[in-house]
Amino acid sequence: MVEAKKRRNGAQASAAHVTLAQYKVDVDMSIPQRMAHLFDWYAENAPKRWLHWPQVTKIVMVMPKKPVEHSADVKKVRSRASAVEKILMEKYGRTLRNEKLNGVRASADEDDKGDRLVQRNKRVVSAINAAATTASLVDVRQIHDPQLQRQVRQSTQTVKQFANPELLNKLLPPGPDGK
Repeated sequence: MVEAKKRRNGAQASAAHVTLAQYKVDVDMSIPQRMAHLFDWYAENAPKRWLHWPQVTKIVMVMPKKPVEHSADVKKVRSRASAVEKILMEKYGRTLRNEKLNGVRASADEDDKGDRLVQRNKRVVSAINAAATTASLVDVRQIHDPQLQRQVRQSTQTVKQFANPELLNKLLPPGPDGK
């Protein structure tokens, strides 16, 4: 993240004058590293502007023309999103914004990062509720494998602790009434 802070203090091109043709690909990087580097560069130079996966694929795979949306190359690049987000967070201090209708980009500011946190918290609450529902269906006494029985007992206790409505509500954004 030090690299990102140093660079942000330097000169930056105006977003109105930036084109993707100005971006230089470092072919010595892996595909996920190239993607993270591209997203960071674009967030710095064209904040909050979206890229489409075929554009990203053309750039990071150094292709002569943009592939079609559902090509194998685009699918391969898209499948690396989790690895890219990890690099974005660790090296550049950014999150990945990936929206079906808009496209993909790195977070450009704290509002973007905060929005991503709220999205993730909603998923955590949903996952905990699903785990609690599954736990309520299991009759531990009917499990024959002693090791599995211990694991289920332990995970059921953990899920019960996390499934506390008061705790879960703290993870979610306030409702329309502000609560």
